[in-house]
Amino acid sequence: PACEVRIGIHTCNLVAGPVRSSRGWELNLLGPGVGLCALLARLNQTLNTSILVTKVCRQAAGHQVLARGVDLVEFTGLGHGHEALEVYELVGERDTSADLSLPPHTLDVRQCSNYDLAWQRF
Repeated sequence: PACEVRIGIHTCNLVAGPVRSSRGWELNLLGPGVGLCALLARLNQTLNTSILVTKVCRQAAGHQVLARGVDLVEFTGLGHGHEALEVYELVGERDTSADLSLPPHTLDVRQCSNYDLAWQRF
């Protein structure tokens, strides 16, 4: 049977280390970025996606990955009040042997306030 996995990825500083629990020592990650990744993982179900990354993560990956802009999502409770972050769906690894670049006119469609024009360009 297929296994459905939902992943959220963010690039940030965090604290990683062993923490003692009733089950013994466990590796734990601490910091607001950990909570953000959990929120992204849950958001996958709403957006019908599998892997979501933040803009920071997308920029850190550079041109090595293919990502599709999904939405501007407002998160609360991450230590900074309300924070709106650009979220991308990770589509795959860029194939450097093929030219997969989009035509220049498609890159500004998401920024277009004229939805009729945006639909025509799509």
